[in-house]
Amino acid sequence: MNGVYKIKFYKSSEKLNRQYDSLSILDRETISELGADSFFDYENKNKNYTCYLIVDSVELKKYTTILTNNLIEHKCTNISDDIIKGRIDIRADIDDKISESNYYKYDFFVCDVDSWIVDNLSIDIVLDKISETGLDSLNELEENFLKKYKHD
Repeated sequence: MNGVYKIKFYKSSEKLNRQYDSLSILDRETISELGADSFFDYENKNKNYTCYLIVDSVELKKYTTILTNNLIEHKCTNISDDIIKGRIDIRADIDDKISESNYYKYDFFVCDVDSWIVDNLSIDIVLDKISETGLDSLNELEENFLKKYKHD
């Protein structure tokens, strides 16, 4: 099953590219064939590379195993539950990372996240949110889900 993950590296993309070049041919092929459905990446103000992915956990495990085995320091966090329950607003989280060069990538990624939410949202999640924070706290995706659920 696909999830949404955040991978933070403690190096710039330039340094990571140099490390990539020193990986074995098999590791480079495995990374290049990573079957991510969508991604958004950027460097923060400290020049550390961060990547958000929508990917299957098996594919992600292949990637993170290569990183770990090659001593590439990173932190991988599954943020799926936080996104689906509205504890993380992906737009707010990455909005300040948009530039002229990555605007389209951002736009596609947030649309893909919305699609992922719709595919993974359940009536239990929506009702729990209503119980905890009220009906007015629902976002547009959750409201549409609830309307569709009522009509099905």
